[in-house]
Amino acid sequence: MIDTRQWKIDPETTRVFHYGYPDNRIRIETLDWIVRRFPWGNVCNVGQPNYIVARNQTIAMALKLPPEVTDFIFIDRDIVPSEKSDPIFTIDADAVSCFNDVEDSSAWSVPDAFHQGLWRCKREVLAAITPPWLMRTYNEQGTKQLACDCHFLREKILAAGFSIAYGGFAGHDNEHTCFGARYCGL
Repeated sequence: MIDTRQWKIDPETTRVFHYGYPDNRIRIETLDWIVRRFPWGNVCNVGQPNYIVARNQTIAMALKLPPEVTDFIFIDRDIVPSEKSDPIFTIDADAVSCFNDVEDSSAWSVPDAFHQGLWRCKREVLAAITPPWLMRTYNEQGTKQLACDCHFLREKILAAGFSIAYGGFAGHDNEHTCFGARYCGL
C-alpha cells in the first residue's frame, strides 16, 4: 500500500471517478494505480458518451454523496497515472490538476493552470459553484470556440475564492485527443 501520511486528502473519505467513455473500459495501469491508493468501494466508472455532460452529471452525483465524503478525484480514460502523478495528493491547494501532455503545452504556462485529465478537488469547492460546472465558451455567433471546459471551471473555482495548483505528471495515451486543451484561454 502507498504511504499516504503526507497527503492532503484521506483515501477513505475520497471518491474516485473514472470517465470510461465511450465504452466503459478502464486501462489496467489506471486500475492498478487507483486500487493501490483508494479502497475499491470508493471508485466509480462513468460511461456517458458526452464528456462535458458526463462531468457535470458526475459532479452533481458526487455532491449528493454523504458529507463524510470530503474529496474527489477525476480521471479521463486516456490518462495513464503512475507514481509520478502522486504529487497531486501532497500539494496544498483546493483543486489540483496533474500535468499531462496537451496539444498546446503553453496551456500549462501559469501557476494556476487547470486541466481535467487527472485532478482532485475538495467537496466544498464544487459545492460553492453554481452549475453548470463545465461548459465550452464561444463567440456571440457560436462560430469560434473561445475557451474549453477546463478554463470555464478554472475561472469558476478562482471566482469562488479557492486555490488551484498543478503538479506531478500523468501519461496521455493519445487514443483520444484532449480536444479543449488548445482552447484553454490562458
